[in-house]
Amino acid sequence: SLETAALSGTQLKTISNDVFSGCTSLVTAELPDTVTSIGSNSFLNCKALKNITIPGGVTTLGNNAFENCTSLEMIVIPVPTKSFGKDTFKGCSSLTAAIVLSMNNITTTPFNGCDNVTIYCYKDAPTKTYADKYEIECKYLEGSNGSYIAILQAPETLTDVSIGDTINLSVKVASEGKLTYAWFYKNPGSTSYTKAASTGTTYSFTLTEANNGVSVYCGITSVSSANESEIIAETDAITVASLRAPVISSVSTSGNSVTLNWKKISGATSYRI
Repeated sequence: SLETAALSGTQLKTISNDVFSGCTSLVTAELPDTVTSIGSNSFLNCKALKNITIPGGVTTLGNNAFENCTSLEMIVIPVPTKSFGKDTFKGCSSLTAAIVLSMNNITTTPFNGCDNVTIYCYKDAPTKTYADKYEIECKYLEGSNGSYIAILQAPETLTDVSIGDTINLSVKVASEGKLTYAWFYKNPGSTSYTKAASTGTTYSFTLTEANNGVSVYCGITSVSSANESEIIAETDAITVASLRAPVISSVSTSGNSVTLNWKKISGATSYRI
């Protein structure tokens, strides 16, 4: 059974209709840069297909080309793509990220039935109109003209933690360039952010009384392979705080009114009595 289609050494211009249709054991497809068209049903029902890069010169994606590729998690659609087939990625249930670099209109339904997909596109791309029409989550890319940073996963505010816990924050990013990471934190009472020592996709620290309520974000830089462009992106700043019930410091009464006083809990934005 075919597990790898190694075509990168060829001069193919077209991936023919139905050519790999029904190859249920196909995991990896290596396509040459010369390809400009991916035919209809070309990878239909390749349910194990997980590793494939659509070549940067592709202008046409055929109908149902990747339908029911249920192991496919991410796909990048290149800048020149102007013809999107009907149901190109239909039924790709594991597809969570579709990075659309094309600035052309999508007039068909290539992501029909992709219930878990988020589309990433440039801010001025008409792709956003398509996503809104079909109620598909859409996020913006940083970059332009084929260079990009897509933040696929970012830290979220944490309050269900305790003093002494080890906090592990991470990001997941896609880009065509080389990525570097920098983490920044601002402790309660500080007016500016400090750069942490961590330079990878994860940042770990111990939550203490001193940093309870700390604000953290990650800065990402992408440099193209030819060092021609640099893109910078940032995650939203999040708060890490152990929230606990405040201790009442004083109670006073006046007529029918009762006034309670307590010390502010770091990281708390409101209180409920």
